[in-house]
Amino acid sequence: MSGGWKVTRVRRVRRWWGGRPAVFATVGMLVAAGVGVTVGTALPQQPRQVTATVALQADTVTCTTDPSGYCTVGLQMLPVPAAVVVEPTAPLIHAVDQVTASAFRVQFLTSTGAPAASRQITFGYTAYAGGNPGPGPAPTSTAPTVTPTGAPVLSTTIEDTAIGTTTNTVSYTPAANWHQCAAGCNTAVASTANSSYRWASATGDKVTITWAGVQLKVYGVKEPQGGIDSIATDGAGQGTADWYRAAGQAPDLVWTSPVLASGNHTTIITLTGQHNPQATGGPTLTFDKADVYSVGVAPTTTPSASPSVSPTGGGGAGNGPLSGLPWLSGINGGDQVQGFGNWRGRAVDLDLAYTDRTSWGGVTNSAWMFNAVGGWPGRMSISQPLFPQNVGASIGACASGAYDSYWRQFGTVLVNNGRANSIVRVGWEFNGTYMYWHPDNDAGPFIGCFQKISTAIRATDPQVVIDWTINGHSTPPGVCGGSAFNCYPGDAYVDVIGTDNYDHYPPSPNQAAWNSSCNASEGICSVLTFARNHHKLFSVGEWGINHNPTAVGQGNAGGDNPFYIHRMWDLFQSAKGTLLYEAYFDDCEQTNVASTLYRSCGPNNPQASAAYLSHYHP
Repeated sequence: MSGGWKVTRVRRVRRWWGGRPAVFATVGMLVAAGVGVTVGTALPQQPRQVTATVALQADTVTCTTDPSGYCTVGLQMLPVPAAVVVEPTAPLIHAVDQVTASAFRVQFLTSTGAPAASRQITFGYTAYAGGNPGPGPAPTSTAPTVTPTGAPVLSTTIEDTAIGTTTNTVSYTPAANWHQCAAGCNTAVASTANSSYRWASATGDKVTITWAGVQLKVYGVKEPQGGIDSIATDGAGQGTADWYRAAGQAPDLVWTSPVLASGNHTTIITLTGQHNPQATGGPTLTFDKADVYSVGVAPTTTPSASPSVSPTGGGGAGNGPLSGLPWLSGINGGDQVQGFGNWRGRAVDLDLAYTDRTSWGGVTNSAWMFNAVGGWPGRMSISQPLFPQNVGASIGACASGAYDSYWRQFGTVLVNNGRANSIVRVGWEFNGTYMYWHPDNDAGPFIGCFQKISTAIRATDPQVVIDWTINGHSTPPGVCGGSAFNCYPGDAYVDVIGTDNYDHYPPSPNQAAWNSSCNASEGICSVLTFARNHHKLFSVGEWGINHNPTAVGQGNAGGDNPFYIHRMWDLFQSAKGTLLYEAYFDDCEQTNVASTLYRSCGPNNPQASAAYLSHYHP
């Protein structure tokens, strides 16, 4: 943010050192038929495909699994559903495939990955129609050209070292022009699965991927000198892909093929010499790995991909489990959950928490957070810094893996406290200079640090949900090259893409102001589009009015603004199917955002309160 943002924001950050915890709902599963498959949280798979918004058929069924752990459930609908959400059946995990108009199949597995054979299992499901949920372009990179009988699932990974010309190998032409970046080459290589990738820089250099399946996802290392290169499969041109990023280097998904007929395919990527106008040096072409998807085949290797979460977090198909809303609806502070729910006449699904940032013990084991919510049937969303303040820690050391043991410990703490399915906002609002963990223009160390933290927590808590959240509206010069999106850590390390969006810097008193703010380069509408384009769920971890007298007097905050409340509700409705959760930040302090809606403290906000109740009160 700019202007007087620092004054109000720093105050709010300091208060959060003693903040209270947050709670969530159980996680289900989403499967996009004919497009992609997402399995239960303990099975890592490809990034989710979220397009389902309208329920077609829902039921609770009981079946006895076959020797391979499968149940087949009958459907009566047309057309073929775009997704089937199956409610969790802890401690079992599950995967759905073979979705047709008349049936779908679900496989249940134990926590070790073995089939849950010959078991009687009762579970709920909802089959959904497709469609683009709300404003912003629908993702196009995975639009199928051929719809196979079942949904594609990851079957194998072709690493850059799998050199050859047989099925599921890669070759480089001319070989002399291609170079290997192995361990120690740079900070990006440490984030690849096998500590290796290849690069070339001469026009006409090619990488050829020979594969067998229905879909291919190509990963490279994006960098400032990355080029725009052409892609062809089976001799047919399939456009171009861009390897450019503004700052730093990071492995990332570069291109996804259409869904093709099952069989043998050859994909060739050619360095064209073209590049983004902002690119510096190069252009270069890099290859890290390619994920191959087949129909109804379990993975033969473990990909570097994020665990899946359902669009609503489970707990009742399509609804927040406590609120009954189409998403999880929350509030900050464990001591406010009950009172806020009673005031609005609708229970709270989520309690937003902040750890003690003064020591590693506070960051990794703030026991009071868990004690504050006890056995409350929700789910915690925990805001975590990259490291404690004033302990001599740094982003660079974090990126080197120096703090991995602390984050593995944190994952164990979540599991031991019965909060394994918590959402963790790693280094939230990193693009604000008021956060001591903010990066400079070199995004590489931040990206490396985030990736290390994500990987370490998942190592001991495979159910955790990793949330990458920016400070809404703008990124100041000198941070992430002036755009928070330059600091995106990559799809493999992120489950949810979010923003914190308050009615300030600038406020939204009318539709024109809202449109300008929402559609700005880092406005809330733009972040929603970014999430959809990366096939990720979306969150608004903090939102609220700002009635700070100084900020209002300077024209930087909207005060008791019902218009903002109405527009936020409209946005949440438009994001159904992609929106995982939203949490109102209810604050009494006049030196902070003074956003309270229901308590007798700070400035009174009757108009915003009435606007909120007009939508949330049943």
